[in-house]
Amino acid sequence: MLQGFEHSHVPVSFGKTLNKFIYPASYHPFHHSALPEHRDKNLGITGGLTLWDRLVGTLYVPAPDEYKRIVFGSTLEEIGDHNPHRSVWLFFKGPFIAAAKTLRRPPAEVATAQAIGAPTG
Repeated sequence: MLQGFEHSHVPVSFGKTLNKFIYPASYHPFHHSALPEHRDKNLGITGGLTLWDRLVGTLYVPAPDEYKRIVFGSTLEEIGDHNPHRSVWLFFKGPFIAAAKTLRRPPAEVATAQAIGAPTG
């Protein structure tokens, strides 16, 4: 039931003490934020333990009312007209375009990009 609040604008919390151990729904929206300080954070599920994110350093405990300043998106560079998923058509064709770009690149260039963690598309 609480997972229904993960993607809402209602900040549901278990209280300051229980939030240290159990994921509140109010932590989840930061996982979708384009702001650099929120990137790759809060990967757990509501009602689950915060222990795993604590262990790997991905737990982000927001300040009170910080959810009001979340900028949703993958990165700040993809906001507005630069959003590759601004329509359903672009959302579905995007992976095929990326795959085609990767297939057109010389194999050595793709291997080098993968080795350094750069995008291959």
